[in-house]
Amino acid sequence: MPAKMKKFNAVVLDRELEKTLRFIASLGVAHFIDIQHRSEELDVKLEPVEASDRYYRISNLLTRVTALISDMGVVRGGSTKQPKEVPEAPKDSYLASLEKDLKREEDAFADLTRSLEAAQEADDKSARKKAEKAIKKRASEKRLLYFAWEELLQREHHFEETKTLFGKTKRTYIMAGWVPAKQAKDFKEAVQKHCGKSVALELGDYHEPHHGHGEEEEPVDRPPTKLKNSRFIRSFEILTSAFGMPSHKEIDPSLFMAIGFPIIFGLMFGDIGHGLLLLFFSGLGFLAKKKGVDAGEMVNYFVQGSGMLMVCSVSAIFFGILYGEFLGIDIIHHSVYIGLRSSPFAMVMRGGLLALFRFFDFDGGVNWFIHPESPGSDAYLADHGYGPIWFSAFESPANLPYNVASPTWVLFVLSIIIGFIHLSIAIIMDLVNKVRQREWKHAIFGPGIWLWFFWGLAVLLFTKGINFMEWFSYNDPSGLQPNILGSGIIDALVFLILPLIIMIVGGMLAAGVMEGFMEALEHLIASISNTISYARILALNMAHAGFAKTFLFIGGVAHTEILHIIDDLTTGQLSMMMFIIMLLVGTIFVLFMEGLLSFIHTLRLHWVEAYLKFYAGTGYAFEPLSVPSKWTVII
Repeated sequence: MPAKMKKFNAVVLDRELEKTLRFIASLGVAHFIDIQHRSEELDVKLEPVEASDRYYRISNLLTRVTALISDMGVVRGGSTKQPKEVPEAPKDSYLASLEKDLKREEDAFADLTRSLEAAQEADDKSARKKAEKAIKKRASEKRLLYFAWEELLQREHHFEETKTLFGKTKRTYIMAGWVPAKQAKDFKEAVQKHCGKSVALELGDYHEPHHGHGEEEEPVDRPPTKLKNSRFIRSFEILTSAFGMPSHKEIDPSLFMAIGFPIIFGLMFGDIGHGLLLLFFSGLGFLAKKKGVDAGEMVNYFVQGSGMLMVCSVSAIFFGILYGEFLGIDIIHHSVYIGLRSSPFAMVMRGGLLALFRFFDFDGGVNWFIHPESPGSDAYLADHGYGPIWFSAFESPANLPYNVASPTWVLFVLSIIIGFIHLSIAIIMDLVNKVRQREWKHAIFGPGIWLWFFWGLAVLLFTKGINFMEWFSYNDPSGLQPNILGSGIIDALVFLILPLIIMIVGGMLAAGVMEGFMEALEHLIASISNTISYARILALNMAHAGFAKTFLFIGGVAHTEILHIIDDLTTGQLSMMMFIIMLLVGTIFVLFMEGLLSFIHTLRLHWVEAYLKFYAGTGYAFEPLSVPSKWTVII
């Protein structure tokens, strides 16, 4: 859950405003809001604070500095061990001096630009290179100065902008905002100790106003959201905040994303070699992020998400081991993999999936692991000396026993099972949200009954199959579709019809006839369509393996099994150069194209299929007033 917030109101003597505001900024814990949104709590008439001339002057200087940095192509990022010393509260004379220096830099750049343009018009390559070199040299020499100016002006601009959120009387300024509850007491004590009687500050708790179902108060009337996650989970916050910031009363879905995203991505993109390459490149991006390197707008998306991609690449390697795939090559016959196939790790992973299939009564999947004629069984390993830890969906062995599911079907069913589990967690989170908001009727007749219906659907689907007529049969003479509660009619009534009726009637009572009926209908359709959508796990897995193997075939590979490739290369039946070229081309294509597709579809399963069940994302970020100190130090 997001951090709890306390609201604060403060009255500051006009002569102490600058000192007080800068001290509060140094604490870095106060998020200011427009005082007009607290006007009902204050029994005093307030005048708005208009933007000052200083504000417009600083805005103009900041725009010019930013433009100079951009026009000169100054490389952003990095840090400095010698920040520029700047005053805590720059006076007008300091700004005048800065403006004079800025004008000098602008004129110098203009002179260099004119030299470059003249060289280009004269088609003088030597002069053009000299001018370009001069511009780059000046940009390199002055970058720390420019960044210091920019940081100082951004800070002052933020201060002046914050003042416009206040109200004023004849002799005082009134301010309001939010502070994290855990830091509220220390915040109040620090302000009172530093500012003395010139400031009167009071803290208060936030009380949720009463709204009808689906009604929302204005975002500014609600506390801001400060997420509190571990470093690992924070790398996935970027995906959550891109959908929308959680409100103060919503469950933060970052943990849900941090667990589900790598697993689903790994199932789609499972390959040891591709995972290792993705880990290498995301590792480089992570180092660039740590050093603050500005790699350009497009590459920066990759750099900022590099921590998350490193986790996803490890997942791809993990599932690549389970599949027995390396750059599209089957490695289950290699001695290293055969040794791994008999390891405790393999036993645990096989046992876990076997238990999952037994829980869902998936006999075809169970038999894949235990039938002696199945390539996935230990008996097959003992007889043939090789076998996958799990399976490769792209490789479907011939002449499988009738009661053993093919690897493709196994992954399809596993995808549907993951869909049931993933969506169930989303529905449970919706239930928790509604209970926390005391929406009891909507919690019971919404996600509560929906969960009953959803898992009833799962029970009937996995115990009786996709022949829907069997769901309603009295008896099954073959015994292959056993009734759970003694009769197919009773099964269908308890697991399907009864929860659907309660969901419809209860929804009508809780939200009105039309809204309740449409919500129940939406749940019914989503239970089927959203679950089937998880079949894209199989589709992306097949596409990934298919593209990788296709490039190998173009390179002359007759069989993608690793020992065959080694023999063909040794005997000269396969051209080493052609093999390497197509392996590189295929790897680059798969890494970028299939990696991007797997990422997009994994994100879709979270945003569309799961998040829409429980998450509104209508909050706004906690942004405390602070003093940046990357390029400057206050003296």
